[in-house]
Amino acid sequence: MTETVHTTLRMPRSLWNELHDRHAATFHHHRLSFNAYLVAILQLSAEETVTSAKARRNNSPDRRV
Repeated sequence: MTETVHTTLRMPRSLWNELHDRHAATFHHHRLSFNAYLVAILQLSAEETVTSAKARRNNSPDRRV
């Protein structure tokens, strides 16, 4: 009896392994690209947070002349 992989489509483990091996570089490339995209979003968000905090601090009533 062959082992099956439980996905939306059932397939023999050997076929799954073959497909994964064949496309592993593509899978990892997309995963790394997505991670880089998330890091860029987080960096932009952090920069905007720092900029807003500086603007709020500079516009506070204590700092106005």
